Amino acid sequence: MRDKKTPTSRTSRPRSAQASRSGTTKSTRPSSAKARPQASASRPRPSSARPAARSSRPSGAAQASRATRSSATRPPTRGTRPQPNTRAQAQARRAKRRRAQQLRWGRIIAIVAVLALCVGLGVWAKGHFFPAEDPQTTVTQSETTPLVSDADKPGFDETINSSSAILINAGNGDILYEKDADTRRAPASLTKMMTVYVAIKNTDNLDKTLTMPKAAYEGLEENSASQSGLKAGEKVTVRDLLYATLLSSGGDAANALALTVSGNLDGFVKLMNDEAKTIGMDSTTFVNPTGLDASKQRSTCRDLARLLKTALGDATFEEVFTSRDYTTSANDEHPDGLKLSHTMEKDLSSFQRYFDTSGYQIVGGKTGYTEDAGNCLASLAEKDGAPSYIAVTMHATGTGDQYYQAVHDAVTLYGEAYDDKK
Repeated sequence: MRDKKTPTSRTSRPRSAQASRSGTTKSTRPSSAKARPQASASRPRPSSARPAARSSRPSGAAQASRATRSSATRPPTRGTRPQPNTRAQAQARRAKRRRAQQLRWGRIIAIVAVLALCVGLGVWAKGHFFPAEDPQTTVTQSETTPLVSDADKPGFDETINSSSAILINAGNGDILYEKDADTRRAPASLTKMMTVYVAIKNTDNLDKTLTMPKAAYEGLEENSASQSGLKAGEKVTVRDLLYATLLSSGGDAANALALTVSGNLDGFVKLMNDEAKTIGMDSTTFVNPTGLDASKQRSTCRDLARLLKTALGDATFEEVFTSRDYTTSANDEHPDGLKLSHTMEKDLSSFQRYFDTSGYQIVGGKTGYTEDAGNCLASLAEKDGAPSYIAVTMHATGTGDQYYQAVHDAVTLYGEAYDDKK
């Protein structure tokens, strides 16, 4: 049996032995292998390279920090539960998106509201400052057959007592007859048609109760102006004043309307003149709401016909204008109310037989009288199956009852118009 040799490690061999072996090997190997030890000598030592490689690797703390950052930014895979901080961030993003969406809708709603407001203001401004001209308010020369021929007109003019007169179609404004219709004259109480029309347009509640102001009676007694019968301090409504102004021709009621609407007479007169310009009453100037004589208070038959035609387009004005009587609201002064009758009721009754024969009726009117104006009348006539007509006469100075001549002229004009339509 061979004795077993104990193996020895290279590291335990003495360097001298290694050196002797290497030297022996070098001497016995061929010359071609002599270069290998030189190449291995130039090769870097493993012991010196390993520390450098280890020094370039990140430390354990750096690797843990990098792993933490990557896990925070890496979206969780399906089936894994998100970390608490990731869920909070998602909820914050959703809340932010909701706030942004609400802000966008809020801005859109605000823009729409502003645009709607601008459109509304534009429409209001256009209607308030630039009112559209109503084609029916324009009184133009008739294109239809005139009431009388040119040959007969001079003789027919003689039958009209009034110095100025006009007859128009109430529907289309066609002129059937005119006599000195553009001469400016004192309008007397025909002024009150404008007073009532302006009061209606500038009053929201016609049934509002008010107290008859003492200022409404100033200057009426001195000028022998007509009054309605209402007393200072009496409780009335605006509607009561409308009827008292047109039916009874009350100067007190006209002044009360002006004071109620504007607070003073001058402010109301301005409204009257502004409305006159709007309607196209180019030859008219108002100085007071009652029609009392004043050097600058002037109008024409043509302008007043235009006014009446326009005002009749308002339902409240038409109702008041075509009434024959009215009873005011009951109060302490008049427990049963004050009964008002039209100023031309008696004169209309004088022609009732004629009206029954001809088939038409004068359904409404406004009388007027002053020394400067003479007898004046603006009226409306109707007949079934025929057009309605408006007649305005000014400055009738014939004898007879106060309004008889003016009513007579209106009856003559309407009679010719409706006889022609038979």
